[in-house]
Amino acid sequence: MQTSTVQPPKGEINWNWRDQIALVVAGIFLFFPFLGSVHLFDWDEINFAECSREMLVLDDYLRVHINFLPFWEKPPLFFWLQAGAMKIFGVNEFAARFPNAICGVLTMSALYFFGTKIVDRKLGLLWVLAYVGAILPHLYFKSGIIDPVFNLLIFSSLYCLFQSLYPTRSYYEGRAARNSHLILGGFSLGLALLTKGPAALLIVGLLLGIHTIFYKNFNLARVSKLLVFSLLALLVASVWLGAETYYHGTWFLQTFIDYNLRLFNTKDAGHGGFLGYHLVVLLFGCFPMSIFAISAFRKKREASPMLSQFKIFMKILFFVVLVLFSIVSTKIIHYSSLCYFPLSFLAATALYEISNKQLTISKLQLFLFLLVGILIGLVGLSVPIVGQHIDWLAPLIAKDVFAAANLKAVVTWFNWEIIFGLLLIVATILGVVWLKKGRTYPALLSLFGGTVLFVQGVMIVFVPKIEQYSQAAAIDFFVSKKEENCYVWNYGYRSYAPYFYGQRKADLRVEANDQNWLLSGNIDKPVYVIAKINKKEELSKIENLVFQYEKNGFIFYQRKINSK
Repeated sequence: MQTSTVQPPKGEINWNWRDQIALVVAGIFLFFPFLGSVHLFDWDEINFAECSREMLVLDDYLRVHINFLPFWEKPPLFFWLQAGAMKIFGVNEFAARFPNAICGVLTMSALYFFGTKIVDRKLGLLWVLAYVGAILPHLYFKSGIIDPVFNLLIFSSLYCLFQSLYPTRSYYEGRAARNSHLILGGFSLGLALLTKGPAALLIVGLLLGIHTIFYKNFNLARVSKLLVFSLLALLVASVWLGAETYYHGTWFLQTFIDYNLRLFNTKDAGHGGFLGYHLVVLLFGCFPMSIFAISAFRKKREASPMLSQFKIFMKILFFVVLVLFSIVSTKIIHYSSLCYFPLSFLAATALYEISNKQLTISKLQLFLFLLVGILIGLVGLSVPIVGQHIDWLAPLIAKDVFAAANLKAVVTWFNWEIIFGLLLIVATILGVVWLKKGRTYPALLSLFGGTVLFVQGVMIVFVPKIEQYSQAAAIDFFVSKKEENCYVWNYGYRSYAPYFYGQRKADLRVEANDQNWLLSGNIDKPVYVIAKINKKEELSKIENLVFQYEKNGFIFYQRKINSK
């Protein structure tokens, strides 16, 4: 059995404030530029931003609302963060994504700190590199979804719990240190509950249950710590939930539980997928760290007891999250995003051993690097080429009237934009060549650096252009109506964009949510109706509606006051 050399070298500095400052500066540079350069995307980004906007409009920070009706899908913590950012920066895309950019900086600092305490400074830096240098983990810090904040909170709670349950180095041997980790862990888990709900308890419970069963470490001291940990988490969460229940009854709790059970058993809004969906997402979406992490699953005896125990903890966490969200009927790409933490740690341990010349990348991994990296690069390379010859896609989507109309958007693509896909392909090939030659650091710089530049290029150059095809026509329309005294209604499809970009008012009549009243009732202000082009024939039969125009797959109608 191979013995790992991942252990703290004698005299190694475990933490360096200069590193922390450098990581903060790097995080600001990576995550904040161009943060508000593109509209928020339906559903999740606009949904969450609108909840936060309505907190400000209603001046109600206890209960979450959407369309000024109680919203049962999420607790309020993330919306508090977004609402705070909107107070400072205004109601806009930058403010909606600001909490996750901050979360990206905090995640880099946290991973560095955790890595130095588990092994040493070198592992901490490699852990940061593995996480931030992967595609989806990097991209999510430039988004307005809840998961980055939730994942950091729940992982921090697990790290603290680990340090409390498994104090295997002298630094943690004191009772005060163990107790402080227990308190911090419980507090962090409580915040995770306030961010996304009981999924946090389910994940932690499964992790600890599996670990206890397989390693037979059930004892009274462990049980008492877990009870304190859980009670602290519930106490933190109950500060809000108790107030919500006191003022509004048990409606939120009951509806929230029903909603989560429905997600588990049914496909929500068409978000289905095959059983191995999340495994494929992690392989491609977490390139290149996902392929390095394969090495960590080889059998070997760890030289450091703490590393050995933490590695087991991370492997169990990885499979708990992967299996849990693979069996859930609703398949959404970010559901498995908590896997990024254990996966990046396992990749970092592999990088550590490779850099110490104690581990060699297998031929299978070299092949996977080339396969995944080149495939992703080819997609990036082909986007601007196809964009200049958009008619190539016409036969593929001929039966989808809406998609075909989307492609009529006037978007200018340039030949030079192939550079991002080409960069990833070249960086991948060079990385593989240097790995084979044992030139570890140039290989890591090429693989992770190339991926970061690719993601930044896609976010800055590609995403705004892709949005022109998908939703820009609709959002531009909603923005144009935000100052007009009118009703705006999206017909036949679900969207939160009319609320956020149309700056929906809180004092609208109750009938404003009744489609029949808007289309045929005694309205008191103009009604604008937007739909996808496949509803054109259906809407043309409604006599009250006057066709305005169509653009990029969307059709726009108006109903004037007193129209019958």
